[in-house]
Amino acid sequence: MEEDTLFSKIFGAAADLRKLPAEETSPEIGRLRRQSLEIEELFTQIVDSLRNPLFTPLPPINDLMRLFWDLVGRKITPNIITTDPLSGINFWAEIKGNHRFASVICPQNWGEMVRVDPIMQFGGLVSVASKAADYYSGKFERGVYREQHVQQRAYGYEAEYLRFIRSLNIGWEPNEYQSKVLHAYPNGLDSVDPRVRYKVGSFQE
Repeated sequence: MEEDTLFSKIFGAAADLRKLPAEETSPEIGRLRRQSLEIEELFTQIVDSLRNPLFTPLPPINDLMRLFWDLVGRKITPNIITTDPLSGINFWAEIKGNHRFASVICPQNWGEMVRVDPIMQFGGLVSVASKAADYYSGKFERGVYREQHVQQRAYGYEAEYLRFIRSLNIGWEPNEYQSKVLHAYPNGLDSVDPRVRYKVGSFQE
């Protein structure tokens, strides 16, 4: 990551989950390393469950999360942990000239967030995956990028997932944010303007 990127200026404390210095043994680094490993394992398990139709029988979500699995695994959109306070998992994309950088950003307490409200964080992860797919598909490029379209697709995917959870009749009640998403996108992806939607493909080597 280049030192003069906007990302590094805002998230200076961020660290790649797999690149915490092994020789550093301070209590703070040790704690961060443990949290990072926990998040990495949890993140992998959740993405795997969302891409598997046996656990999540939603073909559009499965396709999206299969691509997301490759994008994170191949460091196209690496997973990064930050000590900055965030309300949940986020996506960052930065394109400046020939410089391109994107990442998934997890707050250091994301594991606890998942334990407290798993559906909120699962939905957030689906939304982030949509943005990662947009980045990979060139939707963030200058002259192409439309913030409202990126957000519409992300909400559409999240609503698709929330509709599935609601159909399970497990006594789940959406919070205020989730209710707004479901109200704006009552039919999930079908509520997104067809001119904005596109079929997510697989990762190409």
